[in-house]
Amino acid sequence: MIFCYLSKRNNKRKPKDFTTCNKNYNFYNNLEYFEHTYGEKNFEKILETNNFIRLVRNPIERLISGFMHLCYYGTTITNEHYCYGCDKNITCFVNVLENKLWETFNNNFYLENNKENEYIYHFYPQTWSCEYYKLNHLFTYIKYNSSDRNTYSKNINEFLKKNNVNQHALSFINKKIHKFKTQHMTLSKNETTIYKDALYNDPFLLQKVCSIYYYDFIEFDFEFPKECINLTNINLNNRI
Repeated sequence: MIFCYLSKRNNKRKPKDFTTCNKNYNFYNNLEYFEHTYGEKNFEKILETNNFIRLVRNPIERLISGFMHLCYYGTTITNEHYCYGCDKNITCFVNVLENKLWETFNNNFYLENNKENEYIYHFYPQTWSCEYYKLNHLFTYIKYNSSDRNTYSKNINEFLKKNNVNQHALSFINKKIHKFKTQHMTLSKNETTIYKDALYNDPFLLQKVCSIYYYDFIEFDFEFPKECINLTNINLNNRI
């Protein structure tokens, strides 16, 4: 779980206000640090008096988007590529990712530098989020689909309206959802389609991806590709 809050509401809020929040003191990448800063009672009060929302994404769409952003194109600021040394080869990438996950699961993986955080944030299962199974009952889950912003916006709007967010703020948020695009948005790019087709045309690799994100599919009620319906030999669920 990551907490990041803004000091005041601002209708002219810029995207960088969110992307740089980890440089301020209002960013907490684990609950222990948050609780240590504010005290156990205040922490429990926050959990009791606030409503939480968690955005989840189809695991395959999330994998492809992250791969295109970080591996194929590289980061927009430093142009650094995060490919696990695979030189834009998605088969190699998935194989290394699977090995990294098993190393982590077996406590054989150590975070040596901040570069590993990029892989963790973008490619590790969402059900591996900090304290997920302890606190998941506190959250309302909303599916993010980059190709269906209307449904996404509608669900966000219903949640916020239910929690007494005023109409002016709702309109502002709705407008931003439909108009804002990140610099690394990859949905409409031809190269993305090529890599996605390559994944779906390789049943073995696709099954491996479904295995990696097995619990994400189950927990967040995403439909498995037909190639993954009867996973037997190569899924993390069986091995765990």
